Amino acid sequence: MKHLFVLGAVCLVLTGCTNLGGDAMIESDLVYADRPSGELSGHLFRPQGDGPHRAVVVIHGGGWRGGEPWHMGHVSRRLANDGFVVFTPTYRFTPEHVHPAQLNDVRDAYRWLAAQSFVDRANIAVWGYSAGAHLTLMLGLAPESAGGLGDGERPIALIGGGSPTDFNLFSADEALIVQLIGRERGDDPEAWEAASPISWVTGDDPPVYLYHGSLDRVQRAEQIEGAVFHPRDDDGQARVVGPGADPELPCGRKRQKLRQWQVFRARPVAQQRRQHDHRRIGRRFEG
Repeated sequence: MKHLFVLGAVCLVLTGCTNLGGDAMIESDLVYADRPSGELSGHLFRPQGDGPHRAVVVIHGGGWRGGEPWHMGHVSRRLANDGFVVFTPTYRFTPEHVHPAQLNDVRDAYRWLAAQSFVDRANIAVWGYSAGAHLTLMLGLAPESAGGLGDGERPIALIGGGSPTDFNLFSADEALIVQLIGRERGDDPEAWEAASPISWVTGDDPPVYLYHGSLDRVQRAEQIEGAVFHPRDDDGQARVVGPGADPELPCGRKRQKLRQWQVFRARPVAQQRRQHDHRRIGRRFEG
């Protein structure tokens, strides 16, 4: 999906093991899985020390049909310099590979990272933007049978920017979703429903932080509001903080509002603090 939300992205073109300017290092093109179509790899941003370190899997967007890990390089570099291990995986693209191929790929990336000796496997979050946010939410909310993680390995927090949450809020022939699912909604409404993160909301989900640029014309903020602000049950376990006073951020020659929501389920909700740079958002989910 079109990346309209800009926080000063940094273009990093690095190979091998490179210093990030702080204490963190990066190792590029580490293979985490092998598919018939080829190897899947990612970039590992690693702070100094043996660990175990808290970690974040960072998933890029691109409409499930393109993009690359470096598109989230600004997030990954800030987190690594702040003491987090970060893994930014590649994944298979549509239309050659349909859902749940992409979800299976990032799930394997998560498990690869959790298996590293320098990672605190009980303290891993997932952060994605656009299509990567969809994969983030599915990874943390959906059951293992639907492509998510098992109960004993779920992330401690989910962060999504420009997050597609409910495919039923798109037109029935939306090209991006048709390419992802492989069929229009009228031909297989159950598949569209099962691939929507909102379908898997329960009372014991990890905390979720969503942010969104108001100039995004592909995934509109109103669609997220309609999905997230209506919990599926009335038992009081799902609580939402926001939206509130939203800051303006530059986007080319225009300015857009950064709209944000926090969704906490089955745990107390603290008053939301208005801190918007990526490094500070990451700090909010320390264990």
